[in-house]
Amino acid sequence: MIEIISIGDELLNGSTLNTNAKYLASQIFDMGYHVAHMTTLPDDDDILFAGIEKALSRSKIVITTGGLGPTLDDKTEEIVTKLLPDGLKKLDNTIGSASGLLFEDQGLIVLPGVPREMEAMWQSVQPYVKERLASEILTYHKKITLCHLPELSVDPTLRELKKTLPAIDFGIYPSYGTLIVRMSALKPDVLEKATDVITAKFSTQVMALCACKAEEALHTLLIEEKKTLSFAESCTGGSLASRITALADASTYFLGSVVSYSNSAKEQILGVSKQTLETHGAVSEEIAREMLEGVFEKFGSDYAISVTGIAGPSGGTKEKPVGTVWVALGKKGEKPHIGLVPKTKSAHKRETIIEITATFVLSSLWRLIKYGIPPFEEDHD
Repeated sequence: MIEIISIGDELLNGSTLNTNAKYLASQIFDMGYHVAHMTTLPDDDDILFAGIEKALSRSKIVITTGGLGPTLDDKTEEIVTKLLPDGLKKLDNTIGSASGLLFEDQGLIVLPGVPREMEAMWQSVQPYVKERLASEILTYHKKITLCHLPELSVDPTLRELKKTLPAIDFGIYPSYGTLIVRMSALKPDVLEKATDVITAKFSTQVMALCACKAEEALHTLLIEEKKTLSFAESCTGGSLASRITALADASTYFLGSVVSYSNSAKEQILGVSKQTLETHGAVSEEIAREMLEGVFEKFGSDYAISVTGIAGPSGGTKEKPVGTVWVALGKKGEKPHIGLVPKTKSAHKRETIIEITATFVLSSLWRLIKYGIPPFEEDHD
């Protein structure tokens, strides 16, 4: 049994998002173990002492994060050494200054609260965790990332698999434009059987046999194919470029992005026609087409994507409501694929519209390159 304790007033008053607990729980899950308890405690001596003492009484391993710095509210080391005066082992901090603590006999691991420091130190104590939990039964996991599929299209297949392979526990975790199927079992061979069924059923929507983002799948494919990419972005404001350039080695294929947010930028940088803008408006099929033509002319990339839309919250009309986003994408020298980004019920917030758009166009280009499948039911001349 493993327990995670997050320490800090800032976590309880909403000043800081508790990403450490999420990271550790995910890491532990992938190792084949389960977190039985997850607690957040304030920087209070009595509450900390009682909380850690209770956790040690019921869990084989207790991991704490936070409260190891030099300031007056960092009390974790003082508390745990009162609780466990013997057996302390220091853990080196290769990034920061606050050392971690390990009490091997009691199963207590004390990590810093700074995420990068915590993550680096966690890697160093994983062998200890495996050794202490050597007698535990491991659970094997498999994740499959799918794109352009709603939950209800995948659920019937998983229900049928559950009948034939009852030893597997299934979970569906949807996001904007992608979803992850998670499978867990005590034996890995049944997971492979289920994987074969799912990949055969949804062959052209399987982005990866792991948790994967749309940009990561496209990134890998473009490197493999030795092809180049560029963007012309309006309403996404650089989000596409940001996602791609966050990945190491993106420079091997990504040539650049034009954030043509204003009409003048569309005209002056991408060569979009002023007459087209006046006739059809910036958010239109025609402008998406001319933006794509312009970015191909500008960068000469093998593939390109253009995006123009209304992300809101203002600017929408009856004919073009908030959430209307035209995209064009394709290969240089070939007929482009142009259409509207599919809307969802949740697509009403600006950040959501941008996220949905970015994921849709990146995964659409991935499917087009990988399988030759266009993103829209019909292409526009």
